[in-house]
Amino acid sequence: MPKETPKIALFLLCQLIALSCLAQDSTLFQLASPLIKSEQVFFTDSTFVKIELAMEGVQIYYTLDGSDPDERSHFFITPVLLTESTELKAIAYHDECQPSAIVKMNFFKAQKVQLKEAALVPMAHKNYPGDGVSSLTDHRKGSIDFKDGNWLGIAKEDIEIECIFLDTIELSSVTVSTISDPNSWIFPPVGLEIWATDGSDHFIKIGDLKIDVLKEMEKPNLQFYACTFVKRNTTQLKVRIKNTNTIPPWHLRAGKGTWLFVDELIFE
Repeated sequence: MPKETPKIALFLLCQLIALSCLAQDSTLFQLASPLIKSEQVFFTDSTFVKIELAMEGVQIYYTLDGSDPDERSHFFITPVLLTESTELKAIAYHDECQPSAIVKMNFFKAQKVQLKEAALVPMAHKNYPGDGVSSLTDHRKGSIDFKDGNWLGIAKEDIEIECIFLDTIELSSVTVSTISDPNSWIFPPVGLEIWATDGSDHFIKIGDLKIDVLKEMEKPNLQFYACTFVKRNTTQLKVRIKNTNTIPPWHLRAGKGTWLFVDELIFE
C-alpha cells in the first residue's frame, strides 16, 4: 500500500496543476475594442479607414460585407480604401488575451446634392437646432453626444423635410442618420416615407419603411435607416420621419413624449 502513495500524490499534483492552468486561462482579460478611424463617414468618391489598438502583438481582422470577423477574415495592415457604401466590422486578437468585442461602423457613398430650397416641419427645438435644415445635407456626422451641436431635435412630432434640388437627381434610396438614447428620452423613428413629384407639383409615395418600436433599454448608439425604392429621377422630394411620439410602457417615463434626433439625409 505505501508504494501506491507516491502515485496517488503525483496524480493529485497533476490535477492541481491542470486546474491552476484552467483558472489562469479563465482570468485572461478581454482586449479593448479596436478603434475605427476615418475623416469621412459620408463620402462622394472614396475614403480611407484606419483600425487601431495600441498594444504590441495585437492582430486586427475586419470584414466589409456585414459578416462578423474572425481570424479567417481580412488582416488589417494598411488603411482600407472604401469606394462604396459599406458596413465595416473589426475584431482584435492577442495570444495572451481573449478576443475583443466586435466593433462596427457604417460608411456611405452619398451624392453631394445642391439644394435650391429646403424646409423642415416642425422647426427643430431651440436647444437642438444644429445648423438648421442645411445640417441634413452637409456630410457632417453627429457624435454619440446629442448635445454636440450637429443634431436637430424635435419632440413628440413627426418630421417632414422637403428638398427642391437645383438639378434633376437619380435616386434609389434615402438613408436617415439618427441617434438612440432612451435614457434621455431619445428614441429611434418608427417609420420612413419617401415622396417625389411626378413631373408636376403632385407628390406620390415612392418608398415606405416600417421600424419596430424599441422594446428595451439600450446604451446610446448611432443608427442608420435606409428606405429603398425603384430608381427614379426627380427634382423635388419629401422625407417623412415618424416619431415614436410616446415613451413605451417598459420605460420608467412611460407615456411621456419622445424626442427624435436627425443629423443627415444620405441620397444614393
